[in-house]
Amino acid sequence: MCRCRIVGVTGFTRAAVSIGVFDGVHIGHRSLLSLLRSQAAAKDVTPVVLTFDRLPEELIAPDRAPLCINTLEQKLQLLSSAGAARVVVSPFDHTVAGLSPEDFVEVILLEELHAEVVVVGSNFRFGRGRAGDVNMLRQLGEKKGFGVVAVEPTTCRGSSVSSTRVRHAVSKGDLAGAAMLLGSRFTIRGRVVKGFGIGRKIGYPTANLQLSSRQIVPVDGVYAVRVRVDGIWMPGVCSIGVRPTFGGTERVVEVLIHNFDSDIYGFEIDTEFHQKIRDQVKFDSVDALKKQIDLDLEKSLDVVGALVKIAAVG
Repeated sequence: MCRCRIVGVTGFTRAAVSIGVFDGVHIGHRSLLSLLRSQAAAKDVTPVVLTFDRLPEELIAPDRAPLCINTLEQKLQLLSSAGAARVVVSPFDHTVAGLSPEDFVEVILLEELHAEVVVVGSNFRFGRGRAGDVNMLRQLGEKKGFGVVAVEPTTCRGSSVSSTRVRHAVSKGDLAGAAMLLGSRFTIRGRVVKGFGIGRKIGYPTANLQLSSRQIVPVDGVYAVRVRVDGIWMPGVCSIGVRPTFGGTERVVEVLIHNFDSDIYGFEIDTEFHQKIRDQVKFDSVDALKKQIDLDLEKSLDVVGALVKIAAVG
């Protein structure tokens, strides 16, 4: 039997366990977590979420691996806010990927996580080559003494909610659709790095974001956003594209925060997307660009302010 250890599994000896990648922590994931909590309370055990440090496809089929909706740090924060009392992160490496379904249950669920009940989606697969399914998990549970609860997919507008649907919506710039599936606004996290200083030279200092190469971002364009810097949310505009007015060729993500000009190089900031304002455009002059930026900011203030007020009333 292959052996593996998950670092940090302490503080509980009986658990209700949910397993998954949980990319996006969308409304389907949140429904599953709600059931996990109720199962744990009924059995008086600790609710535990097992997730992984990367998408399995990144190891198994890197050329076909989808981009990620969240960074790992974001995912852990979202799981916590969704009510996951304990989150355990396993490296998805060749050892874990190579476990047979039987070994996965014995080593991960029983030896490491002390599972008494396992709560998973009805399409859950596990073990080497995705050989295990819910029926096999139930059979193993009967032999090993743990229960299995399978949750049917959450539906939205007639189709199952999935991370794939979220990625498709984001990549097309359908931010309202993505928010409906996520239960919250799509948000990226990136580190502010030095750019070419073009924005500052023309009077509109922007923050250039360094993102993970695995991070999905919306289609090129200009977006109404909120930006969180050091815990404070502020309205702004996010531009994604090659900066055609200045003859750029490299795709960049930069944010312009309303009435903000502090030095935030090196900061990690969150950018929450609300609505696409327009496509990227090559302007005939810098003055024409500056006039459009003023209009973009005005539009963003209207959009973000209105949506925040609606959320507060709701």
